[in-house]
Amino acid sequence: MRKISLNGQWNLVATTVEQNNYGIVNGSSFTMPVPGSVQDALIDQAIVPDPYYGCNELETIFIGKSDWNISRSFSLDYDPSKHYILHLEKVDTVASLFVNDCFVSSFDNEHRIFDLDVTSFLVSGENSIEFRFRSSEKLAIERAASLDHPSPCSRYKYDSPHRNLVRKAQCNAAWDWGLCLQTIGIYEDIVLYECSDVYLKSFSAIPKKVASGWELCVCARVLAFRSCSASVCASVAGCSMSVDASLVSGENPVAFSVAVPDSSVELWWPNGLGEQKLYDVLLCVDSFEKHRNIGFRTIEVKNKSTMGGKELTVCVNGFDVFCKGANWIPLDARPALQSAERFDSIIASVAAANMNMLRVWGGGWYEKEEFYDACDRYGILIWHDLMFSCSTYPAEPWFLQSVEAELRNQVRRLSSRTCIALWCGNNECLGALGWYEETRANLPLYIKDYEKLYVNWIDHILVEEDPSRMYWPSSPCAGPGDYSDNWHSDGNGDMHYWTVWHERKDFEAYHDVRPRFCSEFGYQSFPSLSEVSSFAVPEDYDIHSAVMDHHQRNDEGNSIIEEMFSRYFNAPKDFASTLYLSQVQQAYAIETAVTYWRSLMPYCMGTLYWQLNDVWPVSSWSSIEYSGKWKALHYAARRFYSCAAPLIYIEGDKLYVKVANDGRKAVSDELLFSLVDFEGNVIRLERMPLSVRSVSVSDALVLDLSSLDRRGTFACASFAGVESTLLLCRPKDALIRDPDFRIDSIKEVSGGFDVEISSSRPAFYVMLDASSVCGRFDDDFFTLNGRRVVHFYCNEDVSLEDFSSSLCIRDLYSSFSDGGCDNG
Repeated sequence: MRKISLNGQWNLVATTVEQNNYGIVNGSSFTMPVPGSVQDALIDQAIVPDPYYGCNELETIFIGKSDWNISRSFSLDYDPSKHYILHLEKVDTVASLFVNDCFVSSFDNEHRIFDLDVTSFLVSGENSIEFRFRSSEKLAIERAASLDHPSPCSRYKYDSPHRNLVRKAQCNAAWDWGLCLQTIGIYEDIVLYECSDVYLKSFSAIPKKVASGWELCVCARVLAFRSCSASVCASVAGCSMSVDASLVSGENPVAFSVAVPDSSVELWWPNGLGEQKLYDVLLCVDSFEKHRNIGFRTIEVKNKSTMGGKELTVCVNGFDVFCKGANWIPLDARPALQSAERFDSIIASVAAANMNMLRVWGGGWYEKEEFYDACDRYGILIWHDLMFSCSTYPAEPWFLQSVEAELRNQVRRLSSRTCIALWCGNNECLGALGWYEETRANLPLYIKDYEKLYVNWIDHILVEEDPSRMYWPSSPCAGPGDYSDNWHSDGNGDMHYWTVWHERKDFEAYHDVRPRFCSEFGYQSFPSLSEVSSFAVPEDYDIHSAVMDHHQRNDEGNSIIEEMFSRYFNAPKDFASTLYLSQVQQAYAIETAVTYWRSLMPYCMGTLYWQLNDVWPVSSWSSIEYSGKWKALHYAARRFYSCAAPLIYIEGDKLYVKVANDGRKAVSDELLFSLVDFEGNVIRLERMPLSVRSVSVSDALVLDLSSLDRRGTFACASFAGVESTLLLCRPKDALIRDPDFRIDSIKEVSGGFDVEISSSRPAFYVMLDASSVCGRFDDDFFTLNGRRVVHFYCNEDVSLEDFSSSLCIRDLYSSFSDGGCDNG
C-alpha cells in the first residue's frame, strides 16, 4: 500500500460569480490551500476583508452564492497491476469531481465520506484533478421549487434560504448567534491510496463487558478487488486476535472479538469521577494499519418510569452520572481556523469547569477527530445530535438515501469513541412542527414526514450500525412516541427551558419547573471589552451602534438584556460596565437554574446550558468567548458544577442551604454558613459537620427571612473548599457600600502572575480582566471580603509591566458608581 497526499496549493477559479466589490469576475484565478475553503483562501490573501470585523460579513456573502472550481496536477508512477482509491471527507458541498477531464463522481452532502475507485481514470506521469463547486444556495432554491409541499425552516438575519434542503452544516446559513458564511471547500486530507488486493475502508472497536472480563468487538470493512483471503488482526492492551477472512469482490464486513481480561485494563471514567485511561487498538489488514484510542467502560441511558415520570439518566460503569455541562456549536465558522490546539484548549476549559458532558448540537457538523480525541482524553461525555436542527426536512427518497449514506459513514467513524454516550435524532425538529404556518395548517402531513425520517428511517439505521448506544428521537423529547411539549412539560425525558429568555420571565421562573434532564436553557451576555475591540473601534462602543448591532444576531437580544437590567440591577454607568454587567446577569441567571435543579438530584440528573462557545466574536449565550477567554459564567460554572458544592437559594421568605455530592464516594466536611452585613460583619455563623452520600443532596438549613433586613445582608456557605454567596434581595435593592478594593501587588511567578487584592468592605461579582492577554485566572467572579491572591495562568510570553497595564478589576458597585481598579 502506498499513500499519495494531494494536499497543498490548488488553483482556484471563479466560474459563475455574483456581484461584488473586489473585482472578482468569471475567470478570476487565485491559489487555495487544501484542506481549506474558498472563503479562507480569499480572506488570507486579503482579496476580501475579514468577515468577523465590523460589518464585513455582508461583503463576503457573495462567495457562497457563487460557483468555483479548484484544481491541481500531480505526478503518478502508475502501476497497472494496482488499484487506486481516492479518500475524501468534508467535501462542502455541491460539487462534481473530474480526473483527467473525465467525470468521476458528484457530491451534495458535506457529512459523507467517500472512497472512490479512480483506477481507470489515472495515467502514468502527469494527472489532473478538479472539483467543480456549485453554490449550495442555488441547489436549495431549486429543490424548494420542486417539492410537492413546502419544507419550512427557521430564518435568521442575513441568512441563506432553504438551508434544510442541502446536507451541510445548517448554521453556515446563519443563526441567532452566527453569521452567514456558506463555506465551499474540502476540509480533510485528500489521499490517494495505491492498493494490491484489498483496501481497509474503516474499522470500529467497541468494548463489551462479559463475565470473564471484556470482549473488544471489532468490525473491519475491507474492500476487496477480487475474491481472495486476508489476515485481519486486532491487538489492544497486550491481547490480540487474528482471523483469516474469505473476501469476495466488493465491500466485506469482517467481525470478530478480542478477549481482554479485567487485569489488563483500567476503567475509563467521566471527568471528576476517575481517570481517563485510553488504550491503543491496532488493526492490520494486508499492508494497512489503523489505530484507535479507546477506553474500557460500560454505558447505559436509562429511560425508566421513576418518581412519577420517565427519567433520563446516563449510567457509566454501573454508576449514575449527574451530567454537568453545556451545548457545543462548531469551533469556528472558518474551517481553516479549526486546529487541534484550539480543540484541546477549549475542552481543557470544559474539564477545568468541572463539566462532564457536552451536547454536540444538531445544527453544526460531525466534528473533527481532534474534538473527539480531546473529549476522550479529558473525560467529557458527548450527547450527540444528528445534524438536523430547527426545521422540517423532506421525507423524499433522494433525501432519505443521502441521510442513510451519511449516517452509515459517520456512525462507523465514531461508534468506537469512548466519549459518546447517546445518539439523538435532531435538535428541536419535533417542536418545529408547531412553529410554521404551513405545518400548523396540515399537521398530519408533517408528522408523517417526521416519523418517516426519524422513526422509520434513522432509528433502524442507528440500531443496525451502533446497537451499543441509545437512540433518543429528538431534543427535547419526553421519550419514543411521546410528542409532549417539552419546552413546558418537565416530568419526562429531556427539556429545553427557554421561558426565562424568550418569554422574558424573571430568573425565579427557573424554580417553576422540575426537569428530569434539562439539555438547553440559556441567557445572553455581551462579549468582554477586549473581544469587542477585535471587531470594533472605540467609535462603535455603544451596544446600539451599527457594528455592535451586527454582532448581535438575536432580534430581541439587546432589549431583553436591558429589560432584565432594569429588574435586577442598577443602570450601568458606561459601555465597559454594560458589557461587564451583562456577564454578571448571565451568570446570575444560569446559577439560579443550576443551583435549584441540582438540589433535585437524583430526580433531575443533568443540566446542559446553552451554550459553551462561539463561532465568531458576537453577543451570545456562550460562557467562553470566541477568543477562548472565559466569561463570568464559566468561572461561576467551575464552582456550581463542583463535585461537592453548597447550594443556596430562596423561595418566598425561606432561605434553603443544601449540599450536593455527585461523586462516587461520600464527602465529609464542615459546612460553614454565615450571614454578613455590607460592612463585612458576621451577624450569624453556623458550623455543622456533614457527610453527604454519593449522588445525593443533604438538607442543611432552612432560615426564615421574614424578620431579617434582606437589603443589608448576604449569605455565604462553604463546603469542601467551594464557596457560594447569595444576596438576599435583587442586586439593585441591596444597600451595598463602596468596597474600597485595591490591587496590593502583582508578582511574576512560575506559569503566570499572582495578583493580590483586598477590600475594606464586601465587594460582589468581582471580575479580574487581563484584557487580551491569553490565559485565565485560577478563580474569578467572586465575592471579596478582605484579602485574596488570585493566580493568572499565562499562555503567552508577557512581561510583568504589560500584564499589569492590561489588568483591570470590576465589581457590582463600580458598575454604577465611581470605583473599581483599573491598573492600566
